[in-house]
Amino acid sequence: MFKPDPNGYVQGSAYPDHKMVFIKIPNAQYPEAVQATIAHELGHMMGAGHSCAGALMAGANQNPISYHVTALDAAAIIQGQFD
Repeated sequence: MFKPDPNGYVQGSAYPDHKMVFIKIPNAQYPEAVQATIAHELGHMMGAGHSCAGALMAGANQNPISYHVTALDAAAIIQGQFD
């Protein structure tokens, strides 16, 4: 989840077994948050798990969350951190 403003979150959920991704967009003021949420959920669809703060694949409570793929994400995949 990304909190672009006090009035709402951009939220996403991925269900790889069912080949579905859901994205909740309360407003369009923060396109980078929408783009990052889609990229994050697509990461889950490809098998990546949550990694550490500062990464695109960081969990919702791991701040800061990156808006793009980082070296931390690559390292997590190389180390086999999958859900």
